[in-house]
Amino acid sequence: MPDLRQTMVPAKTRWKGFHEMAGRKGKAASQSLRYFYLNGDLYHIDRIDRHQNLADTFRYKDGARVGFIWSDIRRNSQRAFRFIEVCRMLNIHRDTLTSYLNKGLIKEPQRMYSRKKNVKPYNQRMFSEDEVLDIWELIMHTHRGRPRADGRITHRTDVPTKGELMAMLKDNEVLYYKDPLTGEFSPVWKAPEW
Repeated sequence: MPDLRQTMVPAKTRWKGFHEMAGRKGKAASQSLRYFYLNGDLYHIDRIDRHQNLADTFRYKDGARVGFIWSDIRRNSQRAFRFIEVCRMLNIHRDTLTSYLNKGLIKEPQRMYSRKKNVKPYNQRMFSEDEVLDIWELIMHTHRGRPRADGRITHRTDVPTKGELMAMLKDNEVLYYKDPLTGEFSPVWKAPEW
C-alpha cells in the first residue's frame, strides 16, 4: 500500500492551485470574445453574468455602455482581431497592411482605446471578420511581381485558402493530410461539434 503522507497536499495549497488553474482556463476561454463586432460596431465585454444570461459591454464608437443578452452575442457577433493577428493569419508583413490602409485599398477599421486614466493611452486597430476577408480578397486579386505578358494575375502562394482562413476566423482546427507519395499537405476539415 502506498504511503499517503507523500501524496497528500494541504487543503490550502490544493484549493489555491485549483483556483489558479480554473482562473487561467476561464481567462483563456473568454479572451477569444473579449472584443467583438455587432452590427458594425466594436464592443468590449466588461462583465458577463452567465446565470442571468446578460453581458455588460462598452461601445467604442460613442463611449456608451450597452447591455446585451449573452447568448445573442455568442450567436450574432463577429470576433475582433488585432493588427498583428491579421498579419499572422494572412502571412503578410505589417508594413504591407499599413500600406494598404494608407493607399485606401481597404477601409480604416475601428479602434479600441484605453479607458483607464492612470494607464498609458493606446489606440489600436481592431479588424472584424468581414474586414479580414476583404483584405484576403485584395491580396488574392493583386498581382505580385513584374507584369506578365498574358496579363494574368500571379497569386501569392503563401496566403491561406479561403477555407483555411474561415477556419482560423471561427477558431476551428484545420487538419492536414500528408500524401505519402508526393509529400504535399492537403487540408481536411472536421465538422465543429456543437
